[in-house]
Amino acid sequence: MKDPSNNLLGAWGTDGEVYYQLWENGQPSLNTGANGLALLDSAVQQAEAAGIQLIMCLVNEWPNYGGEIDYVNNVLGAGQSQTEFYTNPTVVNTFKSYVSEVVTRYKDSPAIFAWELANEARCQDSDCNGSQALTTWADQISQYIKSIDSNHLVTFGGYGYFNDGAGSHNWDFNYDGASGEDFAAILDLQNIDFGTFHLYTDDNGATGPDYGLQWIKDHNDACVAAKKPCVLEELGVNRNNLNVQNVMNQYQSYIVSSEAQAIQGSMDWSSFYVDAACPSPSDPYAICASDPFYAQVVTNFVPSMAAKS
Repeated sequence: MKDPSNNLLGAWGTDGEVYYQLWENGQPSLNTGANGLALLDSAVQQAEAAGIQLIMCLVNEWPNYGGEIDYVNNVLGAGQSQTEFYTNPTVVNTFKSYVSEVVTRYKDSPAIFAWELANEARCQDSDCNGSQALTTWADQISQYIKSIDSNHLVTFGGYGYFNDGAGSHNWDFNYDGASGEDFAAILDLQNIDFGTFHLYTDDNGATGPDYGLQWIKDHNDACVAAKKPCVLEELGVNRNNLNVQNVMNQYQSYIVSSEAQAIQGSMDWSSFYVDAACPSPSDPYAICASDPFYAQVVTNFVPSMAAKS
């Protein structure tokens, strides 16, 4: 589990064939068996032994690993909007019950670096009231986690979408608020300890490397304004269209500089240490241990990041 270049990993608090909850007649029951939380127990224990810390993500915007829609479908029935996950009191309380079980289970573990509310949460229906529904939900759940575990950090886990409205970026989904996320407003919440944002660069088009670098700089500026650190939690460069080493060097040179004072961590999507199926035909963003640039963009980058932090 231990790689000398890494001491912080992202980890799902849910999984696919391994399941932590079983739904029956709209009611979830926790699976603590060998294909349930016993496996997560083992992962946490191994992390403790290796001196690795985990950012534990509690639910997914996307249907992978069950996802938010799984709660909505089971509690309210199929055909309801995923927005109900954030706004329906019964659904919210059901999720909070799961959060309570997991957070309580690991709140004394030194392997937990932070609790992450959700991966890339969005709210795009008219009922979302712009970014209000997602911000209110983040406030409620982060406060709830802190009431159980005040010793670990809490982060939102969003992609980092801004809500600039009709500002200079009003043409751009990443900035115009259409996602339902307001990066600055959520970061400003009392119980959100640090910000997260993601970046995937696919080609040399309008959202190419120069755009990506500005995206990183804009998040650094927002975190400086909030007086909180932030983590570039998912960073990927499409190896089918771009020179991964060159683009990563452009990004990493800024990230480790004194100018990027608020960016205190950067995590690749994703680094594979077992190379049997790498590069993956389904994941052009994966970085393989066998890549000739692996040492430069992974192994050598980490000490520079650690020295800055």
